Amino acid sequence: MVFSTTIFGQSNFDQFIKKVKLAKSNRDKEKIINNFLLEAKDSGIPLIENGMVYFIYRGKANKVNLASDINSWNDSSIVFNKIAGTNFFYYSMELNKKARIDYKLIIDNEKWILDPENPNTIKGGFGANSELAMPEYIQPKEIIYNKQIPHGKIINKKINSKITDKKYNISIYLPPNYSEMKMTKYPTIYFQDGAEYIKLGSTVNVLDNLIHKKMIQPAIAVFVTPTNRNVEYAFEGRNKYAQFFATELVPYIEENFRTSFKPEERIVIGDSYGANISALICYYYPKVFGNCGLHSAAFQPNSFEVINLYKNGENIDVNFYAVWGTCEKLVDKMMNEFLAIANDKKCTIEYKKYPEGHSWGLWRATTDEMLKYFIPYE
Repeated sequence: MVFSTTIFGQSNFDQFIKKVKLAKSNRDKEKIINNFLLEAKDSGIPLIENGMVYFIYRGKANKVNLASDINSWNDSSIVFNKIAGTNFFYYSMELNKKARIDYKLIIDNEKWILDPENPNTIKGGFGANSELAMPEYIQPKEIIYNKQIPHGKIINKKINSKITDKKYNISIYLPPNYSEMKMTKYPTIYFQDGAEYIKLGSTVNVLDNLIHKKMIQPAIAVFVTPTNRNVEYAFEGRNKYAQFFATELVPYIEENFRTSFKPEERIVIGDSYGANISALICYYYPKVFGNCGLHSAAFQPNSFEVINLYKNGENIDVNFYAVWGTCEKLVDKMMNEFLAIANDKKCTIEYKKYPEGHSWGLWRATTDEMLKYFIPYE
């Protein structure tokens, strides 16, 4: 998706805009725009040229806005320019050549739409978004289903919690050949937002592909879906949920499946508030979970409670792998402060920061990194 600089000779997008504005009539402007779009669509829209991105909308509207990872989905901070006498709108910005973002267009402050000129979409927590991937971004191949390799088995269960008085849907992934390996005790990965890690994160495909390629040890994965995400991951129900997770869920899994009982072979992974509760679980139950994967950890709840717990508490033996996007709110505060605290408390921590936003596009493409870090193939 690279904008061709050969459109209209050696002109670039700014020269095209200048040419349209200098046209003698609205009819001439439309002709120039028509010719330009015919060639631009072959290169891909949004247009990309030397690190600059040009968003384009052509249609009936008084105003067009961009809502995206870049502006934290603010519906008013980015306003397209409109060329007088036409229905052509545009907005330009500079992006890292490895960036990837989700976005939508907002028409007249009301209608949120996918970019009609961009066929590339990605599933998010609130439905599909248009996707912009810069030229040096590498799409994750490990999320793609491969029918040629062995596949694990998914078992769906419901578990009742006496602690929370709730019933949870869980999906248990058993690796290929699980039934034949009678003596094997497997490491176990627990995922918050379990249904979304399966559906939006393609995590079952990631597990199958990494196990097949011998990039990770065969493992059992437990995908847990919350009953009330905000309450259980961040607010008034967080402590009871953490207790349920460590003292009811883990024993249930270990009574029914061949898992290792070692905390260093148990991993809990979560996204956003799911990362918040995962770090909280590890703080209170380090003898249960020795590893914690943080996808865009949102530590804001309760005045940064999790950060303060680790900062003011005793040293605990937890191994972290953290991923954040540079477009996320408060990313530097949360990342830098948590890294400093984790190092000070003698925790092990590995982290990465990518030119992306708070989205499943980032999380699905980095789950493999976490798994390869926590359970590398031996």
